[in-house]
Amino acid sequence: MAKNKEINIKEGAEANFTSGFNCAESVLLAIIVTLKIKSDSVPKAAAGFGGGVSKYGNICGALSGAVMAMGIVEGRTSPKDLDSKLKIYGKVAILIEEFKKEFGSITCRELTGCDLLTEEGQNKFSNDKIHERICPKFVAFAAEKGFELINKK
Repeated sequence: MAKNKEINIKEGAEANFTSGFNCAESVLLAIIVTLKIKSDSVPKAAAGFGGGVSKYGNICGALSGAVMAMGIVEGRTSPKDLDSKLKIYGKVAILIEEFKKEFGSITCRELTGCDLLTEEGQNKFSNDKIHERICPKFVAFAAEKGFELINKK
């Protein structure tokens, strides 16, 4: 993969994120646009995944966006296609393990140190500028690794 593609995917994801898209929308949109796939469902399909799925602090939305993009490109269309199922599961496992190795966790709550379902957590997220200071690196990493894995045969 060309180095400039990697830079563009990271910058695209970060630009999406700073423009107001959530982490999942940002990653999904960056990957799909880079691959020149047109879909009215992108970034809509990722709308509820920000904040670890609707602020519940579960799996990082950036990871969710990358997993959705991987599924759009390499997912199966038949329930009998077990080879495709195993292939995508393997790639997603690599993505998750690399993310966890890089950041120590895959959950929004642990990564940000905030419980976004509480007023206290939302205030900390805002006052500590977590969105601006911390989350962009998750978005950039997930977009780059997701794109890299899509292109890995």
